[in-house]
Amino acid sequence: MALPHNEWLHLAQALAVGQSKRTYHNEETRANLSVENLSDRWCAYCHRCHEGGVVMKEHVLLGQEVLVQERRMGWPDDALPVGADPMMYGAALRQCISKGIDLGVMLPGTPLMTSKKHRRLLIGTGQGWIGRGIGNVQPKWVAYFGQHGTQTFATHVEDTDLRGKTVILTEDFFSAMKVRWSIARKNCIAVACLGTRPSNKLLVELLKAHKVVVMFDGDSAGRSGADSTRTRLRGLGVDTSLVSVPEGLDPKDMQAQAIRQLLEVT
Repeated sequence: MALPHNEWLHLAQALAVGQSKRTYHNEETRANLSVENLSDRWCAYCHRCHEGGVVMKEHVLLGQEVLVQERRMGWPDDALPVGADPMMYGAALRQCISKGIDLGVMLPGTPLMTSKKHRRLLIGTGQGWIGRGIGNVQPKWVAYFGQHGTQTFATHVEDTDLRGKTVILTEDFFSAMKVRWSIARKNCIAVACLGTRPSNKLLVELLKAHKVVVMFDGDSAGRSGADSTRTRLRGLGVDTSLVSVPEGLDPKDMQAQAIRQLLEVT
């Protein structure tokens, strides 16, 4: 019997390509679960249950080589509304679901397009367009040039005014949208930092906030970035706190109830 994907896949996806580690499987008290991120698949095996699992990566299923792009890009000339290219949109939907994101439920009113040339799901935000790679594309996220240059942070299209709000600051856009959907508070706005270091432009916007809660990923880069961000914001006089995301998880990997419980103490 294969291991359910929701018990291990997010752990394997959090690893760099070529890495593996032993971790805990459900309520077990020993690290019996081995997870691995290979170039073409994610794998897991529980040495206690004697069960495993394999998920092939999208670029293998699509027969694609690795595509490496710049972090700031011009608009793709083949951009199409979602659904106009069923194969690309289907691949995007499957990838989003594997990341804990239901586009129809968690991104209501968000403009969406696809680009086969860039192999990306194009997402309209409150600050412009960003692109999430579909399959084996690096980097995972890019920003597109617009009228005011490329954005250095991203919110939902309806959440552009940070004045007097509690801002939940995440690293990536999907994590921000998962938090937004999970808490659904009128006085809160989820903002994607698009990395672990807020840009000067974002810092200026955060000066308008009532409070900032930093909710970066549960890894060493996320913890280091969160500490640095809190120090910078407090130095600017912004009321700032941290919440600790469980080790190996991003906010988008978490259940809505777990997100709400973490944020209740802030």
